[in-house]
Amino acid sequence: RTATPVTWALAALPIVLAQTFELLTQNFDMIAVSYFMGADATGIYFAALKTIALLAFVNFAVGAATANRVVSLHAAGRTAEFEAHIQGAVNLAFWPTVFGAIALVLLWPLLLSLFGKDFTSHAYLTGILAVGFVAKGLIGSGRALPQRAGQQRPCALILTGAGILNIVLNVLLIPVLGLAGAAIATSASFVALALSVYFVARRLGVSMFPTVPWSTLARLF
Repeated sequence: RTATPVTWALAALPIVLAQTFELLTQNFDMIAVSYFMGADATGIYFAALKTIALLAFVNFAVGAATANRVVSLHAAGRTAEFEAHIQGAVNLAFWPTVFGAIALVLLWPLLLSLFGKDFTSHAYLTGILAVGFVAKGLIGSGRALPQRAGQQRPCALILTGAGILNIVLNVLLIPVLGLAGAAIATSASFVALALSVYFVARRLGVSMFPTVPWSTLARLF
């Protein structure tokens, strides 16, 4: 069937909406901290957030490496290979994220001490934020699975919901809990995003729960 500009616009609209709210989910906490708490608190939160956000590079790298293969397998109807490829991508993203999160949380007081004692006293922020990033690692690059499987609307609804949740929680929690409120809001929205993607994937017949790669470990040891 011939695609018209209107057809393309309607197909692209959910994707645009999804990406917009994904950006909000990733950045609204910084905006809210700056508004409610001022520049000094923003600097402390920025250091915590952007350091733990290094974990996001794992998901990005795995997604970039597997995206084309996932789409082609789904389009070809090769279900078994599609599911196996998704499972492999989830494992590849989750376990490095977990170990990276543990390392960063353990090293964070030392890293923060380079900035001064005001930063060191907020080392707990990395632990709270790490929960959210590990939750994102739980689904690996599968965050975009509904979109790649032709389910743009569910993908848009998931990311829109996570973005709205992030905004509401930041506005409610920061005035009460300060920087901890921002970290809790961000982690909670990431956890909600991961759970939503997981259940949508289950509806598509794909299990995205990470497994322990025993065969790989056996070859290593």
